[in-house]
Amino acid sequence: KQTPDVSDLQTKVTDAEESGRKTTVVDASYTEPLNGQPAKLIVRSLFFEDNGQIWDITYLYNPADPVGKEVIDHVFGQIK
Repeated sequence: KQTPDVSDLQTKVTDAEESGRKTTVVDASYTEPLNGQPAKLIVRSLFFEDNGQIWDITYLYNPADPVGKEVIDHVFGQIK
């Protein structure tokens, strides 16, 4: 949802399968003020059920930081 502090919100929700589990992946991006300057953020969330527990794994990063995407891709690739 757009708010006075959050702008340019984009979201994409997809169903997927990770390690044989049904998952929901939420990819989002938005801009918000950080120290008085607009900062773009990328968010990836993964939702799944395992043994009756619902898991939500969420990572945020600045797209100007190439390590952020690398970390997300690595961590999400390790979920079993």
